Amino acid sequence: MKKIALFIFLMLFGAALVLLFLYRSEMEESISAFFADTPKVATSDFPGYPEGAPVNALVEHAYYSMNYNVRTLQPDWVMYHLSRALADQPGLAVPSDSFRADPLLLDVTAEESDFRRSGFVKGPLVPVLHMNWANSAITQSFLISTVSPRNPRFQRETWVALDSLIKDWASSSKSLYVVSGPVFKQRIRMIGRNRVAVPEYFFRVVLDRQTPEVKAIGFLMENAPTKRTLRQLAVPVDSVEAFTGLDFFSALPDSLESVVESGFEWKDWR
Repeated sequence: MKKIALFIFLMLFGAALVLLFLYRSEMEESISAFFADTPKVATSDFPGYPEGAPVNALVEHAYYSMNYNVRTLQPDWVMYHLSRALADQPGLAVPSDSFRADPLLLDVTAEESDFRRSGFVKGPLVPVLHMNWANSAITQSFLISTVSPRNPRFQRETWVALDSLIKDWASSSKSLYVVSGPVFKQRIRMIGRNRVAVPEYFFRVVLDRQTPEVKAIGFLMENAPTKRTLRQLAVPVDSVEAFTGLDFFSALPDSLESVVESGFEWKDWR
């Protein structure tokens, strides 16, 4: 009787092991399929994360990375890679205003209710226009952790126009890096139950690693309506670094970093 019980136990245990192996294999295949369209960036091409932000949480999602600030409830910066291969993909259908919780930052982000009747809109630092080449990328562009409070007119008239311009640039580049973030100076306003900080300014920095004409350009913009054109808002990366206290593209060779960050020619970006 004991031998029969032992035999049954061993059979059941063996069956459980087989099922566990099959489940694990299926999960690995699912994970591989999910990340199959993730943009692959060669290590030698990566210019390095921005340095100089307060020590917060470095969060690496599949399609972008960010330094999340638990005091302001938004990133200090977000960084992602964009290229011709991605920018030229047919744009997929995008759900409207479908922000959701960040699974890596539960309970430490803003909520949609914080923006209601605040006078500000949810301004994503990872625009869906740059992520609408894959459904999984679209989903990640709608994480509430990437959002900053943004003046509605500034969002419509300036930020979205810059989104489109950067995508146009990506269509002619093999390797474009984009870094965006809020800037807080003297006057810090809070909105919502969670006291989300309202930026006074925003910055964007773009690096084109396409050789031989490696180049970079920056933008500094007040979080308010403006009559200034994107050309008038463009500045050298050095100016963005001085204004924000961040050091961009520190992994570039010093000689190259110095050249590309010290100035820009607008005509080179047209």
